[in-house]
Amino acid sequence: MIDSPDSNGRETAIDRLRGLVMVLMVHDHTNAFFDAQHLSTDSLAIPQPEGGLPLVPFLLRLVTHLCAPTFLFLAGTSLYLSVSKSRARGVKESSIDRHLAIRAAFLLILEVTVVTLCWTPLYGRPAIVLQVLWAIGASLACMILLRRVPVPVAVAVGVLYLVLSDWIVLDVCGWQDGSGPSPFVHGLFVSTSAMMLGDPESGVILVAFYPVFSWLSMLLLGWGFGRVLVRRRESGAPPIRLLVVLGAISLAACFALRGQGIYGDMGLVRRDDSFAQWFHVSKYPPSLTFTLLTLGTMAWILAALLGTAKSNGTERGPLIVFGRTPLFFYVVHLPVIVLLSKISGHDRSTGDAIDGVVAFGVTLAILYPSCLAYARLKRSRRAPWTRYL
Repeated sequence: MIDSPDSNGRETAIDRLRGLVMVLMVHDHTNAFFDAQHLSTDSLAIPQPEGGLPLVPFLLRLVTHLCAPTFLFLAGTSLYLSVSKSRARGVKESSIDRHLAIRAAFLLILEVTVVTLCWTPLYGRPAIVLQVLWAIGASLACMILLRRVPVPVAVAVGVLYLVLSDWIVLDVCGWQDGSGPSPFVHGLFVSTSAMMLGDPESGVILVAFYPVFSWLSMLLLGWGFGRVLVRRRESGAPPIRLLVVLGAISLAACFALRGQGIYGDMGLVRRDDSFAQWFHVSKYPPSLTFTLLTLGTMAWILAALLGTAKSNGTERGPLIVFGRTPLFFYVVHLPVIVLLSKISGHDRSTGDAIDGVVAFGVTLAILYPSCLAYARLKRSRRAPWTRYL
């Protein structure tokens, strides 16, 4: 995750939005460890509940769909703002590339070590779990080259891939029938997959939830929005109307596609007219309807935050604090949840929604002072390594 600068109200709004979805992410992850009713059926590849989707657990899961698309979009936005400021200061392009390469490698290392170790207990065997840090790290590595492409072209490529993703995954690559490219390449870059590394009995399972190409496309959209922010700085008018219009178009397109049920669902089609089925979209891999729903909603939320943003770099509200220390927050929150699970003796097989809510509150109570202290350390600039965490 990329830390955004905090020099004006627009970037404060970005921090608030990032902080909001990080809080939602903690809620989802505490439920995954503590609540036996936690739902994660957001894929055609995952068995669906025989009795249908229970409404409350479904709603709790639905709101967390905002998290990953927002992370990738804002990573692209913050990257553009950061690169623009670096260029304005005369930083060499080779130095920017080196920073991106180191940051990408650091994210990937964290993903296969700290983060994977925290998720492994849920699999009951040795595992490597590639999720959002994998998606962001791999996307940042791609941006070493893609940032040199004209921004409108990069955005167009991102939009085109997202529009064609269902066709690419289901038809070109044969996700459902097992044909197409190797599972390893397919799973890492195109679709969601689980692969055995080594002996089926004692080997390691590699679970790739976040295919690079889809999530890189969302980062490219954020990259384009970063240029919009930079170009509108002089006018002093935040792009609120643009976000409202784009959000409306995205949501209207999402509901039109869900209503027709012909394309855009990544195989997770609407079964009936219930509320849950209208919003039961595929996250693994992200379908076009998932992308339109989440980024359209995100656009409206960001428009509202931009309309109320204030230039205040010393604000200590939880969302600001969390939003300005995203990677530290992410790396710390999982060990905290695992530790709480061990100490309390509760787990997903025995816990309920109340256990999840309590764990959620305790986790945030621990994270806030921790992130506040880390933010102060970063501002002091006494430790160069904080540029990457």
